[in-house]
Parts: sequence; structure tokens; C-alpha cells
Amino acid sequence: MDELSHRYPGARPFEQDQQHIFFGRERDIAALSRLIRLEPLVILYGRSGAGKSSLINAGIIPSMQAEESSFDTLRIRFKVWQEHAEMPMPIANIRTSIQQNFELANPVLEEIVPDDFSLWKSVKSHQIASRGARRLLLLFDQFEELFTYPAEVVRGFRQQLAETLYTDLPQRYWDELLLGDRKIEPETQALLQKPTAIRLVIAIRSDRLHLLHQLSDFLPLILQNCYELGALDEEQVRDAILLPARSAGDYFSPPFEYTDTALNEIRRFLTQDGRDHVESTQLQIVLSSIEDKVVQTGKMLVEDTDLGALDTIISNYYAGKILEIEDSVERLRARRLIEEGLVFEEEERRLSLYEGQIYRIYGLEPETLRRLVDVHLLRAEPSLQGGFSYELSHDTLVGPILEAKAERKAEEQRLEEERLREEQEQAMRALQAEAEQERLRAEKERTLREQAELAQKESDRQRRRALLLAGVSAIAFLLAVYQYVQVDRARIQIARNAAVAQSNNARAFKVQGQYKEAVDALNSIDLYLADLPASEQDSINRMKAQWQQIEQYMNQGDSLYRMEALRNALLQYELAKNIASDRYIEQAITKTNSEIETKFKRYKENGRNLMNSGQYVLASENLRKANALNPEDKDVATWLEICQERIR
Repeated sequence: MDELSHRYPGARPFEQDQQHIFFGRERDIAALSRLIRLEPLVILYGRSGAGKSSLINAGIIPSMQAEESSFDTLRIRFKVWQEHAEMPMPIANIRTSIQQNFELANPVLEEIVPDDFSLWKSVKSHQIASRGARRLLLLFDQFEELFTYPAEVVRGFRQQLAETLYTDLPQRYWDELLLGDRKIEPETQALLQKPTAIRLVIAIRSDRLHLLHQLSDFLPLILQNCYELGALDEEQVRDAILLPARSAGDYFSPPFEYTDTALNEIRRFLTQDGRDHVESTQLQIVLSSIEDKVVQTGKMLVEDTDLGALDTIISNYYAGKILEIEDSVERLRARRLIEEGLVFEEEERRLSLYEGQIYRIYGLEPETLRRLVDVHLLRAEPSLQGGFSYELSHDTLVGPILEAKAERKAEEQRLEEERLREEQEQAMRALQAEAEQERLRAEKERTLREQAELAQKESDRQRRRALLLAGVSAIAFLLAVYQYVQVDRARIQIARNAAVAQSNNARAFKVQGQYKEAVDALNSIDLYLADLPASEQDSINRMKAQWQQIEQYMNQGDSLYRMEALRNALLQYELAKNIASDRYIEQAITKTNSEIETKFKRYKENGRNLMNSGQYVLASENLRKANALNPEDKDVATWLEICQERIR
């Protein structure tokens, strides 16, 4: 059953073999077909998602290839230009398509002008091969992709297109025919001098229609014959829903019906209670999901209660298209753009962003942005300042996107909590290991102290014996005194070694930014402090006081950094550095300065763009943040005054 055709194609355009279930556009097919037969060049335009590709594939091509027609049709798409990818240029693309689809075995043109790779030659070859009986219809789908190619490629394309449309026989061929002595059949010679038998249809989005002016120097009448593909009206929507469901044939689902209440609910959802038009792509996404449900339930009459939550269909579509972005980093950037930048959550409405803002704020690749437009999640609108602004393609996406955002935020919070818990567990394990090491050190020091005490007791015993044995020689007395001095020195050396070890531990902790652990290590020296000379005791106590102050400054700085009070955080780090600098403090200062610079530029740029677009409240909000980061910037201060004045 998976190999059978669906009655509704979903987000994909209708294909030529789906002409029997392509309903609702009969008037457009008839009107556009008449225009194509009358005019050599026709522009088909409409909003993104209006169904231009479907109209070409399942409407115009079958209509122009009907038995009584004299047209050979060929659908052409250039694809978006990628600088480092191996891809054919537009003219080569067309020539290859003509050669692969039609028999052009005629050496006449090659003999006249060898190695002519022009579009005119390919079209004229088709005309000669069919003996003038067939006309060639080239349908350029998504023609706006041409303008992503380098300017010189676009210039060459428009020159060759103009030559193909308006030149019966180029001068280079006349020159060779007049100078040469070639024998050409009379029928072929007549065809050479006839106008090229070609019709062109250029399908382009409404928001890119202005790009066609780039071709007007060679094609001055390019916009003379335009056909707008409008939104589906109520009758067309009804036909597009009901007639495919009723069609007989081998389809994924058996024929089924809708109740009037189900039809009304579908229309209500897609038009947002009559506030918007029905977009063909959105319609097909919903209907494709309903067909799947019919197959699952076996219910052949779809009622409004069978529809369920229609916004869930859009939500699943959104989630599916996002998952198709293979790069996980780019996928997250796309979600943040859509869920945070293009929806005003408080009012549940769409926002628009200029493409420059999207690249700077969200770091999205241009190819990903084009892909989001191609799958009808986003719509591009020309900006008055040049370039394009982007917004969600339809209001029905707002609710599902906000739900997806909430789920993403909850998942991010869960992952962050897991990360913090893991860090805490690692820190606890490290503390336990450190405590065990400390216990072993203390045990060793206790053993050394007991040995020293035993030595002291032995020394005392020997001293008492010396006093009792008055008759013992002076040499024995001096030996006992020497042993006592050695034991005392050993006790001091043990304390000093322990202090040095803990001081080294403390310095290691400090360099890593673990100031509490560093101070704790210094505090552990208190066990041996009394055995150290006074100067060393003072040095350790001074170090302990300084590091406690550093710990306080760094903790305050980290807390302020997390609250994005960056300048105040920087002040705390600088105070810590003035006491005793280390690598961790220097890194904190460098990181904070970098973050201040980055956020200042972002808030300043956002504020300027929002102010220029008249969004003074949002602009003021961004400019205040920029001013807090750099009060010395005069531009920010001036713009902030302008916004506050406009708000008042």
C-alpha cells in the first residue's frame, strides 16, 4: 500500500501524473493555457505557497500536451547558485534538457556555425527536427533562483533569451550562409528563416517579481503578459478537498467523503476564522494527514469530530521539517530564529526580521534560510532598504511553534539541570577524593608526630638518666643534648613540609578559580601553624586574608555575570586582580570584556534597525541595554533620546 499514490501530496507540489486529482484550478488552467498559445512570453506569479509549481506540473503541462496540441513541453529549474558546488549554468541546463528529451539529429546548424552553444541553436534544432510541426514550451519553475547566480551569468542568460525569442536567424548564421556554398534543402532553409517556434512561461513568486526588471534591457516587454495565481476561493477550496477524495482508482486510501461541518472546520482553521486566505500548501498538509487518518480508522465519512486538533498537524509538519536539517547546530539556530525571533509570545502574533539581523543575531546560514522558505515555514518579503525580511508563512504556525518552544525550553532546562547535577556529583567525588588524601596525609603526619613524641620521651628518659648518673662523662651529656636538638628540628621540619604541601595545593586551586577550596587548604595549615616560625605564620595568615577577599570578589563577579550585569561583574574581577592576579582571573576579565563588546554591538545594531523600522519601544529597550554596556557611545545616547521622544 505504501507504493500507491496519495490523494493529497502534502507539502510537495502536484506532479504531472497527479493531474487526475488536481482540482480547484480549472479556471486558471484554461485562462493561462489560452494566454500561452497567444503570447511568446508569459509571467506566472503568485505568493509563496499559492501552488504555482502544482499548476505547471498537473495543470499546464497536461493541458498543453493534449492530443490536439502541437506543443512539446519542458519544465526547467535552475536550483540556487552555490559558489563552490559543481552545477551547470542556466543556458547549459536548458540546452542539456532539450537534447535529452527530444531527438535533434540534424547536422545543418552545426555545419553552418560549428561549436555554437547558444540557446537559439537548441530551440531552432528542435524546430527543424519536427519540421515546424511542433512548438517548444519551456516552463521555468521558481525562476527567482536565476538571480542567485553571478551578475555576468544573468546578463548572458537575458541576451540569449532575447535572441531566441526575437531573432529569426542570427547574423553569424547569415554571414556563413552568404559566404559559404552550402546546399540546404528548401524546407530546411525556409524553417531557418522562420521565427523560432517557442513559448516561454516564467513562474516566480510575487515578492520576487521586481527582479525581472534586471532583464528588461534585452526584454523590454517582459512584464506585458502577466498572470497572477490568486488564493483559492471558497468553491475552489471545496473542490480541492472533496473531488480528490471521491476519485476512483488505485490510491493509498479508498474513496471517502466529508460532512459540511468538517469542511467548515477545515476552512475556519486555515483562514483563521476568515481573517486570512487559504494557502494551497497548508491545505494539502492538512488534507494529507486526514487521508492517513482515514486509512488508519477505516471510516469513510470524515466528520468534524474526526479531525482532532488541526494545529497538531501543522505542529508535526513544523517538527518534521526542522528535523530534516541534518546539522544539529544549524537546526537549533533555525528553531531559535523561528521560535524566539519571529513570534511575539505575549501577543501570540508573527514578527518579521531583516535578513541581516537573522545572520548576525542567530548565525543562520543563507542556504538554511532559503530551505525554510522552500518548505513553506517562512515567507520572504522585499525590504524597502534592500534585501528581504522574513516572517512565518501563516498564522496557523504560531500556536504550534509556541508549543514547540515551550517543549524545547523545558528540555534545555532538564539538560541544564542534568549538567549541573553531574558537575555537582563530579565536584563531590573530587572533594571526597581530596578528603581521603587529606585523611591519609593527616594519618602520616600523626604517625610522624607520634614518632617525634616517642623520641621526645626517649630524650627525656635519657636526660633523667643523665641527671641520676652524675658520674657519667660530659661526652654522654653532650650526646643527649644533640639528640634533643635534632628531634626539635625534625618537628619543625614536619610542620613546614605540611605547610608547603597545603600551600601548593591552595595555589593549584586558586589558578583553577576554586577559591573556596584554596582558602580551605590554607585553613588546614592551622594544625601546624604553632610549630612554624612567626614570620612564616604571618605570611600564611596574610595570604589567607587576601584569598578570602578574592573569593568574595570573584563570587560576586560570577553572580553579576550570570545576571548579565557585565560592567559590574568586570569591576569585581578587577578588584580581585588588584589583590593577587592569576590565570583564572585574567580569563574572567577577557571573557567579560569580549561579552560586553559583543552584546553592545548586537544591542546597538538591533536598536538602530528597530528604530529605522518604526518599532521604537523595542528599539528603546535594545538601546538602553547598549547604553548600560557603553555609556560613552554618543550614537546610542542620541538614538535613545529619539526613541524616547517618539514613544512619548
